[in-house]
Amino acid sequence: MRRAMSAALGVLAVSAAFVATTPGSASAGAGTFSYETQSGTRVLNNPHDHRCYPVGHAKGDAINGTNRLALLYPSPYCDGAPVGYVPSGDTLESAEFGSVRFVRAN
Repeated sequence: MRRAMSAALGVLAVSAAFVATTPGSASAGAGTFSYETQSGTRVLNNPHDHRCYPVGHAKGDAINGTNRLALLYPSPYCDGAPVGYVPSGDTLESAEFGSVRFVRAN
């Protein structure tokens, strides 16, 4: 009985953690994220949480004016490990990345 109760509590804990970290479809950050490319400065407005935004080949300052943490990836598909990050309200100088994803920084 005690073993069954422990197993049930473990499953509940894992399920709660999954639900807490699964992105909602209506979640969006507020603000702008700007980055530099060879053809000039680009801006993302109010980016959605956990969506991958391909940016081509960004090279230069990445300015995060959103209320989310920006994760920078080397490829255009946000795969693999991030190569850097930009906290809300911060700037990363000389950033090179191919895509960005926004997450809540709780």
